[in-house]
Amino acid sequence: MKRRLLNLLSVLSLLILTGLSVLWLRSYFYEDGLLWAVASPDEVTVWWPSVASDTGALCVTVRAYTPSPGPFSMETRVLLNSLREQSHWYSQPADREDWAGNLRPVFAREERLQPGRILRQGYFRLPYWLLAAPAAVLPTLRLRAARRRRRRTTRGQCPACGYDLRATPGRCPECGETSSIGTAA
Repeated sequence: MKRRLLNLLSVLSLLILTGLSVLWLRSYFYEDGLLWAVASPDEVTVWWPSVASDTGALCVTVRAYTPSPGPFSMETRVLLNSLREQSHWYSQPADREDWAGNLRPVFAREERLQPGRILRQGYFRLPYWLLAAPAAVLPTLRLRAARRRRRRTTRGQCPACGYDLRATPGRCPECGETSSIGTAA
C-alpha cells in the first residue's frame, strides 16, 4: 500500500513538473494571463485580481480601487463596469528583456492616491524554478531507488539491503526479503 501511494504521488509530482516546465518554456515566448473584476458586497471597493505567466515567473497581483471619502459611488460603478469589460484571458508576445529580474521571488505591496480614489496593490512573483524544484524531489528519489534496486538485482544482491545472495538466492538471510534472483555467474 505504501509503495502504491508513493508511486501515485511520484506520477502526480511528475505531471506537475511537466506542466510547470511547459509553462516555464512558453513564458519566454508568450505572456499568458487572466484578469477579472469583483465588487465588494457594499459596492464601494472594486477588486481586480490577475494571474500571469511572464518570462520565467508566475505573477499574481491583486488591486483594490476604493473611492476617496465623498459621494463617488457612481464613479465606482462606472469603474467596475469598465473593468468587467476588460476581464478576460489574454496572450501576448513576451518581453524578453526582463527575464533576469524574474529569477528571484518578489513580494511587494503599495498604496497610491489617485484623483478620486485610492489604489492598493499586492503583488508576488515566483520564478518557475522555485515551483519546479519541490515537484522534482519525489520523482528523483524514486528514480534513484529504482536504479539502486535494479543494480543490486543484476549483481546478485538483495534489492532491499544489498546483501550478497549468491549463496542463498531464495531469501535474504540479512533482512528476510524474498527474492527471485537466481545464482549470478
